[in-house]
Amino acid sequence: MSVARLTSPYLRQHAENPVDWYPWGEEAFRRAREEEFAHLLAAQDFAQRGPFEIILAGDKLGADALVEAVHRACLPTRVLAFAEDVPIGQGPHPVDGQPAAYVCRNRTCDAPVMNPKALLELCAA
Repeated sequence: MSVARLTSPYLRQHAENPVDWYPWGEEAFRRAREEEFAHLLAAQDFAQRGPFEIILAGDKLGADALVEAVHRACLPTRVLAFAEDVPIGQGPHPVDGQPAAYVCRNRTCDAPVMNPKALLELCAA
């Protein structure tokens, strides 16, 4: 969306102002912390990766490590939910009785993962 197309007088006044973009990584995180612009990180993440969902299937208590990994990572455009709490039909299931995480984009889910490191790798893709 072009800022110049917006109708807000304030935004139209600033439509031609330059915007500094940083590659997604530590430099962007450092600048956001220093300048207290966490919401800009969310906007940049949305522009680069788009929104995605993480559906956890299985025992909620057993999925603690998966939940903690997601909460500790900077994933501002993600939605995290347990399969039993959302209407997804015949959706995600635990794998061999173990809690599993499904990362979904554009209504398509990746194969399930059971460990936090693999989950974060899928989220970063």
